[in-house]
Amino acid sequence: STHFPTRRTKRQTARIVSSMANGTDHSVRSQILKPHGSPFGERDGLLITNDDGLDPGGAMVLDLAREMVSRGHRVVVCAPGRNNSACGQKVTLGKSMRLRRHMDLEALYGSGTDRLSIFSIDEGSPADCVIVAIEPHVGLFAQLDMRPIMTLSGVNLGPNLGPDVIYSGTFAAALQAAMYGVPGMASSLASMGDRVNDADYAQSCIIAIAAAASLAESLLKILETNHPDPGRMSGN
Repeated sequence: STHFPTRRTKRQTARIVSSMANGTDHSVRSQILKPHGSPFGERDGLLITNDDGLDPGGAMVLDLAREMVSRGHRVVVCAPGRNNSACGQKVTLGKSMRLRRHMDLEALYGSGTDRLSIFSIDEGSPADCVIVAIEPHVGLFAQLDMRPIMTLSGVNLGPNLGPDVIYSGTFAAALQAAMYGVPGMASSLASMGDRVNDADYAQSCIIAIAAAASLAESLLKILETNHPDPGRMSGN
């Protein structure tokens, strides 16, 4: 992991990713490719993010990632390093952040495959995570020789109903992806994490993850003949 300055620019996003690639941790460096000559790679993949972070005790993003991997999809998780609930579409300017790759979690949640990559951004917002992941040419998808075909944000712990979406970091991540021309879907469970030891709550989480995954696959079937156009997202 490496510190980097961040702005919403192609040059700054390149610095974000290449700084990690040039770090001292060979296990990380060997997994990141050089800057990509085209907007994206050839392999389709899903971006999964949230505003709750990666902590399994307070987030379902890794369980959703495991579910999508088990259904045969390639997945990149890029999530905030800490809880960012109700942050809206905040982006970080003029501050240092740190990009981390979690290969231990990839092994744990990847169902024995190489189809899962997991990153977090310390002090980063959900919108920051989307920018770093899918910025054409220089983002994580380009570096990993992948092409984003959909962004799934969530499953959020807590409801996002009516005007809640104005403040929701979960909704904002899906909106940020849409600004890049990548279809985005946000999902939430209308219950709070204070019931984490409740058996009914645990079952609700399982149902919410399965429902989000099924809805995503239904949307992908609609989109399969109309994938995002990399030329549209190239900035040219």
